[in-house]
Amino acid sequence: MKNFILLLLCILGFNANAQVGINTDSPQKYSMLEVQAKDKGILIPRVSLTNIFDKETVTNIDGSSFKSYENSLLVYNTNTSSITGVEEYKNVTPGYYYWETDRWIRMTSTKDQQFFYMPSIIIPTSSDQVATGSTFGTIDLYAIYKSQFTNAMVRNTNASTTLPIYKTNQLDYYITWYDDSVFTNVKVSDKGVMTYQIKPNSDISIGSFMNIIFAVK
Repeated sequence: MKNFILLLLCILGFNANAQVGINTDSPQKYSMLEVQAKDKGILIPRVSLTNIFDKETVTNIDGSSFKSYENSLLVYNTNTSSITGVEEYKNVTPGYYYWETDRWIRMTSTKDQQFFYMPSIIIPTSSDQVATGSTFGTIDLYAIYKSQFTNAMVRNTNASTTLPIYKTNQLDYYITWYDDSVFTNVKVSDKGVMTYQIKPNSDISIGSFMNIIFAVK
């Protein structure tokens, strides 16, 4: 009995601290898994996701669906979904996706655009230009971007792509130029909300504009 307990403890201790080396007997101490090869690769599971919130395609070992995944779960999606209308932002395209909190997020590559310009908006220069319910001097840039990118008014007949909808914390917000003879105290928050003031006695009769860029982190 003592020998059995000793053997069991040894096995448990080995499993708790074991490292896995493929094509190597001495994996690096900081790695739980090391694969060595000069002419082979690691094949990531290929799945066909239906949308960024898909919790049905990737299942448990017994085939049952997950209620939620662990962050960093990685798959390669082979499907191009075709959701239209206000739900269009849920679409997926082929590429690597990882799970984060409540959705699949596509990994960007060198061919993906790393920045884009804020959609065109009118920046009020007087309070009578502000829509009902809005505050003069405050514009939620992120909310406007998300609304316009989600609800395109017109697209070409055979459009097969979707406009990227990032979360607020996946973007940095830059104002690369504004007319400092009109605007002052211009700021933008980490959530994409811009505030500004109009300089006293500035000429606002001819209008003005800003250059606003969103950069993908």
